[in-house]
Amino acid sequence: MGKKTDNTESSGKGSDAEEEEYAVEKIIDRRVRKGKVEYYLKWKGYAETENTWEPESNLDCQDLIQQYELSRKDEERAAASRRDRPSSSNKSKETTGRVSTSASTTSKRKSEEPAAPASNKSKRTTEADQDSTDSLQTGSTGFDRGLEAEKILGASDNNGRLTFLIQFKGVDQAEMVPSSVANLQIPQMVIHFYEERLSWYSDNED
Repeated sequence: MGKKTDNTESSGKGSDAEEEEYAVEKIIDRRVRKGKVEYYLKWKGYAETENTWEPESNLDCQDLIQQYELSRKDEERAAASRRDRPSSSNKSKETTGRVSTSASTTSKRKSEEPAAPASNKSKRTTEADQDSTDSLQTGSTGFDRGLEAEKILGASDNNGRLTFLIQFKGVDQAEMVPSSVANLQIPQMVIHFYEERLSWYSDNED
């Protein structure tokens, strides 16, 4: 039950305040105003437009008040629990970060392992020849990479094309370079190479 004040006019006697009893159907909301607790009530037999805020001291429905307070506290605890619980997207992001870190660590360890030395000189020579052939096939030479020629080691006929085996500075393996490229890039070194060979043949003839 609750109390509402209803002022009605009595004929010939002015206004008399009559205090009537109303039945509370349910408690909808709660607030504290000027230090006093008030509840927003739905009155039994009245429309929603007749809902009013009433101070707790005016109410005689402790069962409804206790039920509402318990329900309100349960909702507050549930809301706090949802706020404290990390979202699934954050968990997924953390897991992905750990996996990525592990992968990068594994890659770093693998890159730090020393390269296995070549088993013998023959294997190194074969690899050098293969690299020289690859440079001819791709058309890329040490000159294209900005390297400086150090010495011409030899010459050969590669499928009808004259090529020079050139040692570049700062590079361990020599490269096969077409004679047309060598004549353009290092003409003096090519001339010196021919002069050495001519001198060698002249000495043999003597």
